[in-house]
Amino acid sequence: REGLFDDVVGRGFALVATTADPLAGVDPELRAWLGSVGGVAAHVGDGGLSDVTGAYARWFREAGVGLALQRPDFYLYGTGATVADAPALLAGLRAALNNP
Repeated sequence: REGLFDDVVGRGFALVATTADPLAGVDPELRAWLGSVGGVAAHVGDGGLSDVTGAYARWFREAGVGLALQRPDFYLYGTGATVADAPALLAGLRAALNNP
């Protein structure tokens, strides 16, 4: 299926990486929490969703990041150097939302 990112994966918080599954190192409890707030995760690029225009690969490369967490209003909540930063990024979001 081809379309805009949020039409394909859904709306809400979006944890996105271009190098690997962004949830690979995230424990099940934190994964469940992300889902409970309507969050999704997506690997965009080789082995994941196709980046048809190359926009995601270009943005990640130019920003010098490997992971991004987008808010439901399409603002960027935070980034990480690699997918290994996902647990800390998600824990920070959970604390910011004050939602255990």
